[in-house]
Amino acid sequence: MSSGVQFTPMDEDIRVLHADDEPGFGETVAAFLQREDERLVVETVTSASEALDALGSEVDCVVSDYDMPGQNGVELLERVRATYPDLPFILFTGKGSEEVASEAISTGVTDYLQKGTGTEQYAVLANRIGNLVDQYRAEQRLAVHERRQRESEAYLERLLHITSDTTMTPEAKTHRLLELGCERLGVENGHLVKIDEDRGRYEVVSVFGSDVEAGAIFDLSETFCRRTIRSDEILDVHDTVEQGWTDDPAYDAFEFAVYIGKRLVVESELFGTLCFAGDEPREPFTADEKTFFDLLTRWFDGMLERQRRRAQSETVFESVQEPLFVLDVTHEGTLLFRRVNPAYRELTGHEAEVIRGTPLGDVLDDGAETDLEASCRACVDEASQVEFEGQISLGDREQRVRTRLAPVLVNDEVIQVVGTVRALDGRRNGNGTEDD
Repeated sequence: MSSGVQFTPMDEDIRVLHADDEPGFGETVAAFLQREDERLVVETVTSASEALDALGSEVDCVVSDYDMPGQNGVELLERVRATYPDLPFILFTGKGSEEVASEAISTGVTDYLQKGTGTEQYAVLANRIGNLVDQYRAEQRLAVHERRQRESEAYLERLLHITSDTTMTPEAKTHRLLELGCERLGVENGHLVKIDEDRGRYEVVSVFGSDVEAGAIFDLSETFCRRTIRSDEILDVHDTVEQGWTDDPAYDAFEFAVYIGKRLVVESELFGTLCFAGDEPREPFTADEKTFFDLLTRWFDGMLERQRRRAQSETVFESVQEPLFVLDVTHEGTLLFRRVNPAYRELTGHEAEVIRGTPLGDVLDDGAETDLEASCRACVDEASQVEFEGQISLGDREQRVRTRLAPVLVNDEVIQVVGTVRALDGRRNGNGTEDD
């Protein structure tokens, strides 16, 4: 999520809170400081209680006298340190005893400066304020940068953990990633959307954190996604009101204050968008947040493409007229039936639900097992296609078939064998071989 911290450039104003119970001296200090360094904007108060009331994130440095009614300067320092442990605090006092200095140092004073009689003291004070605040701001930037780096790395690890989990279904991963995206981007809801641009149709495929349900359909013209699909880049807005998006029809329809989205493309065709939205304005999205979002969209692009290819393969596998079977190859080298198509079931009578996970040798008769298993071993060992002819038993008769085997490789390892079976009619051609 966004850190909420805004960095102040080195040449910007330095807001100084000066506490001194002598109003005239306070005005003198303010005038001299602003003359010495035009960056210094001084607010003067006359007591510790007034200083605490004025203290806030707008203050860059506190300058305080020691002797003041009610609470003294060190007691003010204690109160300041309870809320702002690193804020520059200078004790600027006429009481220059070792006891006061020691007490201030042990309480966490940033600097200690004794009041003098000449104007040189204001130049010294202005210089110390400028140096301390510049250092303080630099340390803030470094601390926030390091925290953001740790935060970014943690989210990337969580993203990798989810996407690499082989036990989760694509639907479960989608839900978890939408949830993670909302958390990372600091918004309330995330959507995976399918878009039909020709029909102006916006369909929610999956959603997290919204009252809208999967399957809901909207008019594309009333969504920010109509802008998103026109570009390959991320479209983002962190404050729709401030950035002038209130005239957009999508703002009238949903009143989102925050939106970030990118189009999803599958096999060079528009699928839809991945988008996140929120009801409250936020700071501009950081480079790290956009990198995370871009990685999310890349994963969804890949997931959707894999789903389409699986659907295409499933259609081909189930509809092809040639008998097909798939065998898994275990780490131990065992060959297990994974699936068969309708044509294979029709030829052999073997039902997919019955033989799935069954070793090859437990399904076929001895003769067929010997031929097929030996050929499968060769296919696995050589990682190449194998073709052979043999007999299979079909009830009360024998059928001669030609079987082709092809290896499925992942990282150069054969994990499956795909086989096609063609029945031979036994007729021979002029070359003495059987016709297909």
